Amino acid sequence: MDTPFPNLRVSRRQFGALEAVLRNDFIVRVAQHVRQFFPKHAAALNTEQLHALIEYGIERGAAYRIVAERDVCKLVDLMVAFGPLFETDKQHPWAARVLSEAKGKDPSQLVNQLYDAGLDSLKRKPGFGAG
Repeated sequence: MDTPFPNLRVSRRQFGALEAVLRNDFIVRVAQHVRQFFPKHAAALNTEQLHALIEYGIERGAAYRIVAERDVCKLVDLMVAFGPLFETDKQHPWAARVLSEAKGKDPSQLVNQLYDAGLDSLKRKPGFGAG
């Protein structure tokens, strides 16, 4: 297969620098998303704290093979809504149940099941949907 740039070489350092730029861009975009859809939660965190939470979401996602941007964003949404350790929090048994059944599941399917289970748990709370 012919490549359009047969003599192009990218060093590890260059690749690492590009990766850092892309990661930071993703963090900024997710932070904007959190500020838009979770304004009260976002207001409780300064920019550094919010970025740290998103970094933690990226790491937690990787532990579950959740690496696609959309999926990581959903995982961060869950962390904002239910707490950064929601998947081990006894107040959210739905998360542990979904994760215990996760073996062999596609990561997107897994995060979607977590998201759906989280929404279902909110719908069962008294006052859900009230003004």
